[in-house]
Amino acid sequence: MRAIKRRKEYEKIVRLLSERQKEAGQRSVLGSMREVQVFAALLGFDNSRLGTVEGDTMEIDSRIFDNSETAMNTIDLIALASSGDLGILDEEREEERISIFEKFADGGFQILTEWFQACPSDSYGDQAIVSGMKKAGYLIDDAPKAPDEVLSDVVF
Repeated sequence: MRAIKRRKEYEKIVRLLSERQKEAGQRSVLGSMREVQVFAALLGFDNSRLGTVEGDTMEIDSRIFDNSETAMNTIDLIALASSGDLGILDEEREEERISIFEKFADGGFQILTEWFQACPSDSYGDQAIVSGMKKAGYLIDDAPKAPDEVLSDVVF
């Protein structure tokens, strides 16, 4: 499997969500670059937003995805659901599955960018994500948890 690509313009969001901690010893909002990429792909898929992964790109080593059965299954399921073609799961069509995943991730990164623009004072990303998820109907608005509590258990 080849490396998973994303446009370089999203690097700030990826780093913020995967590396920045509110307090020493705490987990970042999504824990790893892989988790951010998978979250973005699911967000893009659910919103039928396909982007393009061209120009200046960044890569996540394929081994990082290979080491997560959940991430690999997500790549396969997004490709299967979007194509409606069982044949897409054939080994020789792996490149096509990865490309579909990357395009939906790009669409998800577009949405995340919009959410971050709506919460410019959010220096950790948790408030932007929770606010965006509420507005999109993913979360019930009267949830009593703080943003970091809502996202603390997300793992891909």
